[in-house]
Amino acid sequence: MISRVSTIYFVVLFLCSNIYADTEQPTAIVLAQRADSLYYEAEHRFDTYDYQAAISIFRQALMAEVVLGRKDQISHRLHNIGEVFYELCECDSALVYFDSALVLARKAENRKSECRIINAIGEVYEVLSQYDRALTCYDSALVISRRIDDKYTEGRVLCNIGWAYDALSDYEKALAYQDSALVIVHLIGEKNLEGKIHRRIGTAYSVLGRYDKAFAYYDSALVIARATKDLKLEGRTLMGIGWVNNALRRYDKSLDFNRAALDIMWSIKDRMSAAYVLDCSGMTYRFLCQYDSALAYHNAALEIRRELKDQLGEGNTLVNLGLTYDDYYRYDKALAYLDSALTIAKAIKNRSQVIIIFISIGAICDQLARYDQALAHYDSALAISRDTRERLREGSILMYIGGIYHGLEQYDRALSYYDSARVIIKELNIEYTNGLILIYVGAASRALKRYDEALSVYDSALVIMRAIKERRMEGVTLHNMGCTYYNLGQYDKALAYFDSALVIADEVINKFRKTKILSHIGAVFREREQYDRALAYYDSALVLARQIRDQNTEGTTLHDIGYLYEQELDVEKAIFYYKQSIEVKESIRETFERVDLKTYYIESEKDVYERLIILLIMLGQYEEAFDYMERSRSQKLRKAFEQGEMVAYDPSLQRMLERINFLSSEMEGLRKRYQRNKIEESEYLASLSALEGQFNQKMLDLKVYHPQLYNIMVPQHRMLKYIQEIIPDSVVFLEFVSVGNTYVVLLFTKDIFLAQSRVQPKDSIDQWVMQALTSLKWQAAEDELDKLYARLYDVLIAPSEPQITGFPNVVIIPYGILHYLPFHALRRRDAQEHLQYFVEWKRISYLPSASFLTDLLLGVEYGGQTLLAFGNADGTLPSAEIEVDLIAQIFPECCVCKYDSARKDRFIEVCGDYRLIHLATHGILDADPRFSHIVLAPPREGNLTVREILGLSGHFKRTSLVTLSACETAVEADPGTAGMELVTLSNAFKVAGVPTIVASLWEIADRSTALLMESFYKNLKSGKMDKLEALRQAQVAMIQHDGYAHPYYWAPFILIGGWR
Repeated sequence: MISRVSTIYFVVLFLCSNIYADTEQPTAIVLAQRADSLYYEAEHRFDTYDYQAAISIFRQALMAEVVLGRKDQISHRLHNIGEVFYELCECDSALVYFDSALVLARKAENRKSECRIINAIGEVYEVLSQYDRALTCYDSALVISRRIDDKYTEGRVLCNIGWAYDALSDYEKALAYQDSALVIVHLIGEKNLEGKIHRRIGTAYSVLGRYDKAFAYYDSALVIARATKDLKLEGRTLMGIGWVNNALRRYDKSLDFNRAALDIMWSIKDRMSAAYVLDCSGMTYRFLCQYDSALAYHNAALEIRRELKDQLGEGNTLVNLGLTYDDYYRYDKALAYLDSALTIAKAIKNRSQVIIIFISIGAICDQLARYDQALAHYDSALAISRDTRERLREGSILMYIGGIYHGLEQYDRALSYYDSARVIIKELNIEYTNGLILIYVGAASRALKRYDEALSVYDSALVIMRAIKERRMEGVTLHNMGCTYYNLGQYDKALAYFDSALVIADEVINKFRKTKILSHIGAVFREREQYDRALAYYDSALVLARQIRDQNTEGTTLHDIGYLYEQELDVEKAIFYYKQSIEVKESIRETFERVDLKTYYIESEKDVYERLIILLIMLGQYEEAFDYMERSRSQKLRKAFEQGEMVAYDPSLQRMLERINFLSSEMEGLRKRYQRNKIEESEYLASLSALEGQFNQKMLDLKVYHPQLYNIMVPQHRMLKYIQEIIPDSVVFLEFVSVGNTYVVLLFTKDIFLAQSRVQPKDSIDQWVMQALTSLKWQAAEDELDKLYARLYDVLIAPSEPQITGFPNVVIIPYGILHYLPFHALRRRDAQEHLQYFVEWKRISYLPSASFLTDLLLGVEYGGQTLLAFGNADGTLPSAEIEVDLIAQIFPECCVCKYDSARKDRFIEVCGDYRLIHLATHGILDADPRFSHIVLAPPREGNLTVREILGLSGHFKRTSLVTLSACETAVEADPGTAGMELVTLSNAFKVAGVPTIVASLWEIADRSTALLMESFYKNLKSGKMDKLEALRQAQVAMIQHDGYAHPYYWAPFILIGGWR
């Protein structure tokens, strides 16, 4: 500290010793007058937020004081300059000047100045979120102020201590110190400071949700402000009152108070405070879902803050802009603003703001289903909040983390975080948040079927919501309790709670919730077998859902009606309603928003597609069952890949996609506004119709401009009749489907269609598959593998042998965990009872869906150059380098890129020019499969993700084959993630338009892979084999190779798609 002080002090002395060297020195009186004049001018500039001018003039005044030798005034001017840097959030500079001033004050034994400077240093540490150091400074200042009986400073210090404890979420201590400060300043008649303390206490009660007390203190502050004609205090108090009205959802009143505050700020030219009011108004408009107005106010605030070089305020406004775009479903813009805010927060070392930004980014990643990234940001925020001891934020973050695990159905883990959050929130006595956590705890307990626990916490939440008169959340809690009693089979109690929730839904005009409650009441009467009454409620729910365009509830209610008729054994009507439900569900275009926690849905146990398929098979309507099976697969593909936020490399296409996403966001925002009762129903329906018209037109434009990409967003399922017309005579399909706890194989050729059930339960078969995969990956002895893989052949394939015997080509369409099984490595006995691999008997290929057949068997001629090979991009796979060199010897005209030349941007640029593409590099699976990637150069930036592969749709018009010679490129990271088994690197290339992909099912061995690929490409080069036979012969050769006969070496690679 002394070195910093000495530097500043001696620089000032040097400047002052030379300032009058070549001029006639003014008299001491003239110089003193000039110093005083400069001080008053600097103070004026400071009060009008012209900080740069204030610094310049204060420095001139400081030089004059040094020449005069007035040590007290030198200390004051250093203090003044430190205060300006403090307002600019240039905390390091502020501390340097404050430290310098403190040294001089202590030398002069000026205890009052010493006390006030130490207090100012504490304020800097508070901005830096170094609350322990701030409190140490405040304690020192408090001791001195009491010793010298400086009541004014004592009151200010007590107020600051209270503010620090407020930041630490220790509200009892905060209020105790504020009350002590209030007593002192009232005694000494410092009305202005008294008013400020009243305002701060009002803010503390606002955070605690004790709004009556907040209003009382704000009113007191307002009386004082008007009595003392302190317009700044009056304006800021009005802004605080507006904020409390926001919390109470009295948005019109909030805006009225903000307008009054803003008028005052403009009248006194207090632009900094005006920016705060503009931000508050922007937040109110955001809560009203009036996003254009919100953005206008925040942008106006941003302009002022940047003009004033108010970095702290600029960061806050950037956060508000990010949150507005988040609410608006414009996540790319939201993240951009939050990143800018983060840069500022780190630059000014404002750790409290860093916490807010990490929380906000985490919430967006959560909504985008990027759960690992969300948790990483929450963990960072949690670490900082614990370090700075900001308890309220710590509790909130724990609640958010619990919410992620809740959404991932890891309920025990969610409860652990909720419980930790509850301890903190209960300790802080923040009633609304405490009630909200209890609702989440109840939902997780209910999901775990701990119904008594759920009811207990719901009861506690209900007490809180009623006490604070939070009617909307009271209704949510009652609804959840009704659902819990439904789960317990206590239907009388369920009905009572649903009826109470229904009254509140009508009262607060929440039609979206009302539709769900009506549907759930219908479910109660269905369980009581009072089908007429159940239908009456379902019909009411259906009418209302259609009226407000709530397609999710409409689809679910149609499903429930179908289930009702299924229970009545009226199969025809059940089928009719299931079909309607599917039509509605398929018409819904998912946004990138995370699926809701589903705390209150009562849904039938089985998926609507599965129920319908079961009934159709029961009636022997196999062809229609097949059609719905394909529709189910198409829907899963759409949901899986549409949520990948694809990156388009065609500027025109990117603009088209941005417009489509914008319109989708507009529709979601409109629905949210209507759900929150911010617009009338007539306006909602008219606006929604207009947006839907624009959206549908843009989708038609996309279909014309880029049909392949359109088919990703709106996958087309093919009818069986159409598919059978184009199936070659030599091909038989085996499509696996789960029907209850049974695997059914849909076997079809050009002429026949059969549905064959497997005898063994699906659960048992799945366990055998997992056992077989584990043994294979651990390279178990071949005798052990033979038993496992022969058993799987016997249960999965053997029942269909009579039908497939005459067909050389077998196309497997797996289901669920069967996507991970190498069918071609299953073991069968030939006519002589010798064991052979399935691939030795038949040509085996794979498809994600029969709908891809049309792209695979039409015999398209491919142009372009021969082969593009990327290998060993990060330099860690020497065998991959050998592999591409061997391929280069087979195809001398090929383009080989290794090491730094194997760049992602290079691949994107040239991939469309080649017929064959070979990628020998790392394949990395992500917990979120959309971010699984192929490793290219440069490190990290070169990762080619699933979402980027999708963006290459249309690039592969000349491409016949992509070989992914990398680990696990045909599978997803977690075999237990239902539906996500389709989100693989290989399927991304398939959906992007590549007709044939060779990919791997597990981590591959380097040397054996190089040999297999060398053999594969030699077979292709010979021109005597198609792609499937080339791979098959390469695998058979490995089987006959002493060193690599184990299926671990040759079986990971499968051919997906066409083989011509």
